Amino acid sequence: MRVTNLVAGAVLGIGSAVALFWLIPNYTVPAQSALDLAPSFMPSVAMWVCLLLAGLLIKSGLPFGRHDQIHSDEEFGDEATGLGIRTLANFGLWVATSVVVMVLLQTLGFIVAGVSFLVAAMLYTRLQNYWLLALIAVGMPVALYWIVWFAFTIELP
Repeated sequence: MRVTNLVAGAVLGIGSAVALFWLIPNYTVPAQSALDLAPSFMPSVAMWVCLLLAGLLIKSGLPFGRHDQIHSDEEFGDEATGLGIRTLANFGLWVATSVVVMVLLQTLGFIVAGVSFLVAAMLYTRLQNYWLLALIAVGMPVALYWIVWFAFTIELP
């Protein structure tokens, strides 16, 4: 578990640092007026949070503190199986879903893509209350579309 936390923290920290010090400064435009929020503000906040979490992950992997405390996790023990066929199948399913949603976003728009994704995800998780499925699948994308428009004056595709 410690090695996993150290490696995950290092990868997350390096990615966050690259985004903070290279990607965001070089690939975002300055604010259009003095009253506007800089386009780099929200990505920078997100990357600082990721960097903080990476530091906490690394700290949890270092051998400090109570040595008598045993972190028992059945996934990371001698019985760890690594990547199995089920894990790879789920990963493949999420990659395929992401590609389909991305194509739907570009061709049919946010509301159609959102409704389609939510219906598929809720059917995949075996939600059997179809009234609830319909309410969430249609209500959430429409609500998000209007919230983003009224709060940020950004029109989603």
